[in-house]
Formats: sequence, structure tokens, C-alpha cells
Amino acid sequence: MAHPVDQFIHAAALAHWQAGDALRAWLGDGDSYPFTIDLPAGDAIPLATTGIDRLGWVHSLETASKCHAGHGYRIEYVDAAATARRPVRVVFDEPIDLIRYLGREEELRRFLQLARDIRSRFPALRRWIERQPMEVLAAGDAWPAILERLGQPQASGPPLSPQESELVERLRAVLADAAEGS
Repeated sequence: MAHPVDQFIHAAALAHWQAGDALRAWLGDGDSYPFTIDLPAGDAIPLATTGIDRLGWVHSLETASKCHAGHGYRIEYVDAAATARRPVRVVFDEPIDLIRYLGREEELRRFLQLARDIRSRFPALRRWIERQPMEVLAAGDAWPAILERLGQPQASGPPLSPQESELVERLRAVLADAAEGS
């Protein structure tokens, strides 16, 4: 079973991913990197109390770090005593570090392909893609039909689910705003 602090790191990294911050940063939008997670101090999350247990926890933390795994986070320490260092935060320096830590490389690949496909047909959607990367991923395999519908008059095109139809209407509004602004 993972240590509570390992679970804490994973949950914070996952929340960052689910907010779309890693994909936005991958596209060069946003200031979320390096992404830092301050580790809980004191009793916020129960830490091991004996020296041996504490060494096991720190070893677990270090094993999952970029230094040992080749990807993921780096650990920042403070001197806690004359002979000990205490981990105080983990830092994902680049979006790929967090993406690899979470095992989301395939989703990154899929997102980049979808973003290319969308931008090639509708360049005006570039900023929308940057702002809504998780929505791009969520529509997934429906994108060919969505793009076809976007390129046709309102009532024509392939059948879509209610959610896909709503997305088409929102994208039409984005395209209309872009056309007015140019």
C-alpha cells in the first residue's frame, strides 16, 4: 500500500492533469510550470514515527522521483537535524514529467493529434483548444463527425449525441466570434 504522502502527491498531480494545466503548458499557454506540490508538515498526513519507517517513506518518495525513475518529480529538502534532511516539496519541472508520472503519454499523443486535426480544418479554434484541452480529449472519437458538422450548414451533417451537438453549437459561436474579430 502506498504511503499517504505518495497518495497525496498522486492526487495533486492528477488534479493538475484533470484541470488541463499540463496540456495547456505543453502547448505553451500558462505559467503552471514548474508545478510544485508542498508536502504536508506535521500531522497533516501521518508520517512514520520511527527512524526506520521514516527512511522507508523517504526511500519510497525517492524511488518515484525523476532522479531514480528517469521521469516524474524532483524532491526539495530542508535540513531537519544535523544528520537528516526532510523532504518539503516535489517539483514537476516540465509538463512531460507530470504526464509520464501519471502514465498519460497516450492521452497526450491523442490530444496532440486531435489538436492538429481540429486546427487544420478550423485554425480559428486554436485558442479554444488551448483553453479547453480536456474537452478536446473528452470528445475523442466523435471529432470527425463534429468537424464535418461544423463545416456544414446548421441542419445537415452526421447524427450527433446531445453533448456533441452542444459542443458543435459552442464551437460555431467561437468561430463566429473569430470571424467578427478579423
